[in-house]
Amino acid sequence: MTRLQGLLAEIGLEPERVEMFNMSAAMAAEFVAAATEMTERIDALGPNPLRAAVSPQPPNTEEDER
Repeated sequence: MTRLQGLLAEIGLEPERVEMFNMSAAMAAEFVAAATEMTERIDALGPNPLRAAVSPQPPNTEEDER
């Protein structure tokens, strides 16, 4: 996991975007807690900055200029 977090940092993503949780199928409450934690963490970090950097901008149309 440390290696993957290092790779994320190298490409400009926050290492906090990935974490491994070990649990069994009988650990429903722990799964919910882990999923909630990661969802809150990702929401706090915001959108993927790399995706925003490569997203194409829509072309300007004549209607946009009016």
